[in-house]
Amino acid sequence: MLKRLKPIEIPRGPEEDPFLNDKLGRKQIAGNLRKIITTSDDSLVLSVNAPWGFGKTTFVEMWRQELKNQGYPSIYFNAWEYDYATNPFYSFLGEIQGIVDGMELDPEKKGEVRKIKDKLVKNAGKMFRKSIPLFLRFGTGGLLSLDEKIERDISKALESYVEEAINDYQEEKKTIESFKKNLEKFGKEFIRLNEAYKPPIIIFVDELDRCRPNYAIELLENIKHLFSVEGYVFVLSLDREQLAHSVKSVYGEGMDADGYLRRFIDLEFNMPVPEVGKFCKFLLVDYFKINQYLVNKYGQNKGGSISSELEYLFLGFSRSFNLSLRSMGQICGYLSLVIKLIDEEDVWGATLFLLLLKVNNPEVLRKIKNNQVSGKELLDIFESKIGDNEFLINSHWVHVKAFLLCLDLNPDEVDQEANRLGDRGNQTHYRSAADNALKESMRLLRNVKGRKNNYINLIEFVGEFQV
Repeated sequence: MLKRLKPIEIPRGPEEDPFLNDKLGRKQIAGNLRKIITTSDDSLVLSVNAPWGFGKTTFVEMWRQELKNQGYPSIYFNAWEYDYATNPFYSFLGEIQGIVDGMELDPEKKGEVRKIKDKLVKNAGKMFRKSIPLFLRFGTGGLLSLDEKIERDISKALESYVEEAINDYQEEKKTIESFKKNLEKFGKEFIRLNEAYKPPIIIFVDELDRCRPNYAIELLENIKHLFSVEGYVFVLSLDREQLAHSVKSVYGEGMDADGYLRRFIDLEFNMPVPEVGKFCKFLLVDYFKINQYLVNKYGQNKGGSISSELEYLFLGFSRSFNLSLRSMGQICGYLSLVIKLIDEEDVWGATLFLLLLKVNNPEVLRKIKNNQVSGKELLDIFESKIGDNEFLINSHWVHVKAFLLCLDLNPDEVDQEANRLGDRGNQTHYRSAADNALKESMRLLRNVKGRKNNYINLIEFVGEFQV
């Protein structure tokens, strides 16, 4: 039970299902996307968009393995791992070199493909030959008083430089055209000589939004202008909102980042918000086995009741606060630790709520500890955020609500508030039931104020672990 949430194991066998352990039901998404990208007549750049922590990389790895099993060659390029490089162009060429080296062909056929690859490398060397910048050649222009002879010499030199620049431009244009033709030829020959593969070659680019802004932009431009040729499909896995920030950091806040990105991306697919119910149960029951620990500790009835409470609240919090899969895993990881440190049976739902704050909003947790925000204020904020009436009158949430109200009340004040709730009249049946449950929970938790910092200290303690 005490363990870090590890990446989901992906079956890699040719006859195995890569989505076997997927808890989010994304196999159908991969199948539909495959039909789109493999039936395109032209080059294609597809982006798969989702916020950070929503499982994009895991999805891409599963999908790539499925495509491999179906006979489609692919390259995986983690852009963030290479953003230290000056030019992403060479990183891509390195990956193409890797796909050649990995081919299981007889030497003669492999040699044919290698010849085309060598032409690509030769083209690349010409494309990125550095010319001497004008400002280095004539750095003193306009700053020093020069005699006529020097001015004539500079004028001739400028004419020569401009002519050279024009010739360089024309040569570079031809070189780029040659590179793209050789790249297209390379793809066709690679498929022709590898009977196990079928077109297109699919290049996955992951973690683009985490790169240095300049690197991310240059990588996009390389993909569109140099690598977008027939026989290749690019799949960009990214957080589009974050990438838009990168565009603005390079070109200024007034830049139309959405319009800019549309120039480079042909199709955009927004990953659906995952149905978190199965994932919640997987974390609590199958992975961290929190329910089993509670049953062993408290017995079947009490332990099972606490487990049901935690599962209900965890699902409600995950949906209401749009928690990322990564955040959900962190919360459960911390919960698996803290249940070993707290023996009181009536604070588990509240403990889960405090862990939610620890992961999702640690500043609020600090304010509670320092008495800078009251439990009542916190309750009002979160109930307006949840906005699910059925959830708000559920006994599990009512117990957390009682905990928050008791944070600011002495035992006598708790009793007075509980009596007031019991005396409220003219309520609907459901309101009365919720009030009665709240009253009973507050009486159970009447001494919480004195132990508040003990709970928070434990939450902060387990928060020092990497889960």
